[in-house]
Amino acid sequence: MPSAPGVEADRKNPLLLRTRALSAVVLVPLVALVVWASDPFLALAVVAVGLLAWRELAKMLRLKGYLPFTRLGAVLVVLFIWEPHLQSPALFLGALTLTLMASLIFALYQAHPAPATDWALTFGSAAYLGLLLGHFPLLRNLPDGFWWLTVAILATWINDTAAYFVGSRWGRHKLFVRISPKKTWEGFFGGLVITVLLGVWPFAGWLGIHPGLGALLGIVIGIAATYGDLAESLWKRQSGIKDSGQLIPGHGGMFDRVDSLLFIVPVVYYFAVWVAEI
Repeated sequence: MPSAPGVEADRKNPLLLRTRALSAVVLVPLVALVVWASDPFLALAVVAVGLLAWRELAKMLRLKGYLPFTRLGAVLVVLFIWEPHLQSPALFLGALTLTLMASLIFALYQAHPAPATDWALTFGSAAYLGLLLGHFPLLRNLPDGFWWLTVAILATWINDTAAYFVGSRWGRHKLFVRISPKKTWEGFFGGLVITVLLGVWPFAGWLGIHPGLGALLGIVIGIAATYGDLAESLWKRQSGIKDSGQLIPGHGGMFDRVDSLLFIVPVVYYFAVWVAEI
């Protein structure tokens, strides 16, 4: 949800804006196809996204001198994402427990300066990505899950775009200087209002909920989008980088593209289950 200085620079760079638009033209139908196809294609796509994001996050950690266990992190990301498909809580718990113990034994033999820290960062960051990404197939597999996931993704894009341009035009009051100096309260509220009015409320009928609940869902998504973005900014600021990678021209890395969705999709899932009682 950027604001003034960085956004103004982007607006003065038509090539960057054109590159972002062309990338979106490719990404939007691809995402729509995967969401429409549902499982197992959706779950496999989410696993691919998770592994790409984990690779970027592990690289970010290495920039600060940490040595995450790359293969362990990849296994954990896949395990957390695939957990709903295991059909057995005991199987998942057993696999996670054995992985935890085996990885600690592995850490004992590492000559790293701080192997316990590296192990903890590996587990924490992999759980952050895997557990949250694992809610994509959970949401899609609900009754009317196609519409719920579609609205979640659509509202995310609308929130991101609205906050970007409102913040660039009217942003003056900083939202969270310590973590993300370019974000403003004006961008936050602009994104929130437009998300409710254009991103969720008009589509309440698709979800089978009252428009009032649709407005509430829009507010929840707007807040989740902001904190999801800030959570990724926390990792990037500690690593001292602007983008997690250069995988998607004009948009940065995969981690950059899913940051808000990591918070939005889980809260939409629990909203659907607990509030809308799907």
